Amino acid sequence: MPKLQLKIGAHSLTVAVPEEDKVAMLEAARQVNQAILHVKEANKVVDGERAAIMAAVQIACAPAAAGAAAAAGPSADGLAELAAAIDDALATAEAGAA
Repeated sequence: MPKLQLKIGAHSLTVAVPEEDKVAMLEAARQVNQAILHVKEANKVVDGERAAIMAAVQIACAPAAAGAAAAAGPSADGLAELAAAIDDALATAEAGAA
């Protein structure tokens, strides 16, 4: 199976992808990168891990019917609420681990 080099956020990944899925995989990586960038810009998020988590949740929650509207990115208010919820969850997890 052919290998494909992807750059998502600050990470480079090599993945095995069937030739017929190569274009879709490149497009998915582009969309993830765009979502991460939008999250960072909207929230002044410096932490790449939190930005990636927020982007993943936004992508997963975007209804398929929204089509182009979902591709435009989530609202700043929605991202701020999501950032607060993720910060709370991470703080709780860190406190439990200590």
